[in-house]
Amino acid sequence: MVSARQLAAAFGVTGRTVSDYLSRGCPTTSIKAARKWRQENIATHRPLTIGERKAGVKPRSDRMAKHELQLAKIRKLEVDTETLRLKNKATMANLYHAKDVDADVAELLGLIRGRLATVPAELAAACEVGPEWQATIQKRVTESVALIIKELDRWQPEYKEIQRPEDDDVEDRVQAVEEMLSEQEAVSA
Repeated sequence: MVSARQLAAAFGVTGRTVSDYLSRGCPTTSIKAARKWRQENIATHRPLTIGERKAGVKPRSDRMAKHELQLAKIRKLEVDTETLRLKNKATMANLYHAKDVDADVAELLGLIRGRLATVPAELAAACEVGPEWQATIQKRVTESVALIIKELDRWQPEYKEIQRPEDDDVEDRVQAVEEMLSEQEAVSA
């Protein structure tokens, strides 16, 4: 645990400022953790250089820093949103319509059925046995092939609805950008 005095010394601020940090959630587990929290939650300003003072540059206020931070977040959201849109567009270009897939599968199944139908006769003819055995072989293979064809005929593809979490994510991001913009307009007014 780190004391308030140690934090004040580490940050070069008053005890009252550290008390304010603590009330806002600053951790006291270590100075490193407190420093990280401070960087993420408190707008700190560097001193102006001599050149900046001579040029009449004024230090940024906390309000201005928060405003700039929100604008940076908005720009990041806009870039992320556009990136997601481009990724979705690229993904959609690689997808096939279900009708096209159905047509291709039907054509393939037709080829398989046709080839399977010729197997019993070819097999029976290739066997070097008497005609009665050829007929028996052809009958049994024909029954097996008929069963396979029947199973192929019953098969129906199960199409799952395409889930596009990226689309929802894009909409959420667009809404967040719009909310931030309205907040900025309210702050600027």
